Amino acid sequence: MACHTTLRNQTMQCSNVTTIPKGLLQLQGSLSSMMDSLYYDPKVAELMNTSMGQYLNGHPFLALAVLVFGAMATVPIGIFLTFATVTFIAVTVGFILLEVLLLSLGGISLLCVLSALAILAILVSLVFVSVRTKSLGCSLRQIKQSWDKIEKKMKNPMGSSRFKEL
Repeated sequence: MACHTTLRNQTMQCSNVTTIPKGLLQLQGSLSSMMDSLYYDPKVAELMNTSMGQYLNGHPFLALAVLVFGAMATVPIGIFLTFATVTFIAVTVGFILLEVLLLSLGGISLLCVLSALAILAILVSLVFVSVRTKSLGCSLRQIKQSWDKIEKKMKNPMGSSRFKEL
């Protein structure tokens, strides 16, 4: 609004003159051409032929609200999906690591138990052998001598047909 005063009349005269900057007019023209190209796009034209498209065409404020909501909702939805994906991957990796740890501990425990059982079996065998040899009245030297005799007979079968086949 431009106002000016004159000294003669001592009155103030105002004129309503609206001036639009040249850059704003260029922006309006480019937005208008972009909207026209978007509106005549085959996919948009197909959407606008539906009942929802016709309703939104008749209610531009609602269409703008839906557009703004959709644009603003993409960031929180993207953050949530990223969080869910990272959480899922972390839980999966953690579960695998926990499973490996538990299987390793179980394997080590099994190895210890089996080693203890092997040592126990050897000790029990030694006890039974010593009890048996004492109860029969023979010593380990006698058992070794008996074993040597058996080996000697195996090498020299004394003409037995059974030993020749071996």
